[in-house]
Amino acid sequence: MIPPTHRVRVLTILTLSGLSLLSSRHAFAQMAEAPPDRTYADARTGFQAGIRLSAQIPAGNLEPGVTLASLLGPRVHLAFDLGSKVSPYFFVGGYIGMSYGLEGSSFSEICGATDSYGDGASCQAESADGGLVLIATLAPSRLVDPWVGVTVGYEVQGLNYAGASGLLTGVSPTLLTGVDFRIRNREHKGLLSVGPYVGLTAQKYLTASLDGMSIDPSGGPFHAWLHFGLRLTFPS
Repeated sequence: MIPPTHRVRVLTILTLSGLSLLSSRHAFAQMAEAPPDRTYADARTGFQAGIRLSAQIPAGNLEPGVTLASLLGPRVHLAFDLGSKVSPYFFVGGYIGMSYGLEGSSFSEICGATDSYGDGASCQAESADGGLVLIATLAPSRLVDPWVGVTVGYEVQGLNYAGASGLLTGVSPTLLTGVDFRIRNREHKGLLSVGPYVGLTAQKYLTASLDGMSIDPSGGPFHAWLHFGLRLTFPS
């Protein structure tokens, strides 16, 4: 028979052991349930480059009764941004872009025609543009970083539809917004960011020529390009 004093000691040891085990299990459960650290090292400043690739859809009118889509079809646009993050939240720089697109709906018949040899007509619409770009990021030190931006540029649009050529030039201010997902290294520093974005270009042609004949389109309304794209920046 165990003496009363020994029984008290045994009960005390068992109680302390049980409490220690429960405490350990609770701490382990907290560690297992704790979300992973999503905080990166402080966002950097200095040189940054970016690439924007988008599909763009024409909208609006060139003049009353004449839509932009009747002249120019959807296009693929590629732009390169070069500049500096003057602070973790602001990027300022310049951009240069180019696009390749389809013919407008008014030219689909002539561009789809074939000659007696079965050869199709050659139709293409290409453009080049450039200007200034400003981007503000909202969470530069986090994994998910929403951003908004604006570009102020000028565009030269060329077209050649079955031998009929044209050239249009005009201003093309653009609003952009998207979300970047940052890829980091072992030191939690951002290497690069990639994510989707959308945009809206409010464009207005100021000069135009078709088959060598000059046309003044400056009296027409602003038309638009809708952007759906992907943006990559480095270093992040």
